[in-house]
Amino acid sequence: MGNRSGRIFWRIIDGIFAGSRGNAGVVWAMDGTQYDMGLSGKVYLCNMQDLGSRYNSCPWQEEANSVGEQIAEHLGENIDRYGAPLVLKRDNEGTMNHADVNELLKESFVLR
Repeated sequence: MGNRSGRIFWRIIDGIFAGSRGNAGVVWAMDGTQYDMGLSGKVYLCNMQDLGSRYNSCPWQEEANSVGEQIAEHLGENIDRYGAPLVLKRDNEGTMNHADVNELLKESFVLR
């Protein structure tokens, strides 16, 4: 990693772990989760949070086998509404790393 890119990298890491509060819109986190509803089955949610402001966007209820196109659409709606973050923290889950999600992040200049 070059000297300049190394400094940028560590500024981002510092913002995520040391002082991201108050820096709204810089770092978002996205994660899929599921809740067992007993006899009703399971509910699958895609949660998204702005780590600086601690604002949670409305969770998106996804299908049991959601695909990357659906996640990219949901993420795109949030980017259109709130503006693109500098960094998106996400799982290495297959749907979170779908080509459509990666393309949207690339077009929005979001580090991933």
